[in-house]
Amino acid sequence: MKKLKHKGSILEIGSSILGITAFAIFFIVYLNYVKIADLKEDVKMISRKYLLEMETVGYLTPESAASFRQSLAELGVTDIDIDVTNTTVSSVGYGEAIYLQATYNIPAQALNLSGGDMLGFFFENISVPGKIRMTSTAKH
Repeated sequence: MKKLKHKGSILEIGSSILGITAFAIFFIVYLNYVKIADLKEDVKMISRKYLLEMETVGYLTPESAASFRQSLAELGVTDIDIDVTNTTVSSVGYGEAIYLQATYNIPAQALNLSGGDMLGFFFENISVPGKIRMTSTAKH
């Protein structure tokens, strides 16, 4: 005896597969954005460490600047540029303002939907720009 095919069964399965696929794609995109947010938070913590060092010394020393760049590079951050015109790089007196400003990029992957159709998506490498702007007072 032959099994009879139920009408509409492919539509029920197809919509389930489509829903699962869409959920998986959104979950992967979500994980990429969480990774970016975590890296930005790590950059803030490292920046705070060097700002505290600047408070005790009175400025960002060349050795500290190199160490700051190295610490960020170890996280995977690229294109680290300390803004020397807006960062305190020469000694200031007690109680005066000190500044730490820098820009950087975080390499990440983003979903690209430029394929022109619903199934024409792929992940591409991008750089997410970031900026550090911190200020405090010298306590040396």
